[in-house]
This record gives sequence, C-alpha cells and structure tokens, in this order.
Amino acid sequence: MQNIKELYNKTLKRYYDGCNYLMEHPEEWNKYEKAVLSLLDKLNKILDLIPATEEEILNGFKT
Repeated sequence: MQNIKELYNKTLKRYYDGCNYLMEHPEEWNKYEKAVLSLLDKLNKILDLIPATEEEILNGFKT
C-alpha cells in the first residue's frame, strides 16, 4: 500500500507541475495537454485501488 501512495504522490506532483506549466505557457497547450490528461487518468486509476480522503486526493498522502 505504501508503494501505491508514493506513486500517487509522485504522479500528483507531476500533474500539478504540468497544469502550472500549461497555465504559464498557453502556447504549448496542444503539445502537452494529452500528457497532462494521461497523468490525471493515472491518478484516477490509483484512487480506484485505495481509499482516500478529499485532503489526500488534492494534496497527496502523508508518507
């Protein structure tokens, strides 16, 4: 379970970094939108495997 939580946290950070990048560089939207959405899909698949609070979903798990 710990490995899944660590994977979630790393993926969540990448997702937030990707969102921030797209907000700061809207001209790159078409190039990176699919990559950011695939990170979101991965996050949702992880959440199907483990229970999480709203706080954990938005900010990651305490490890």
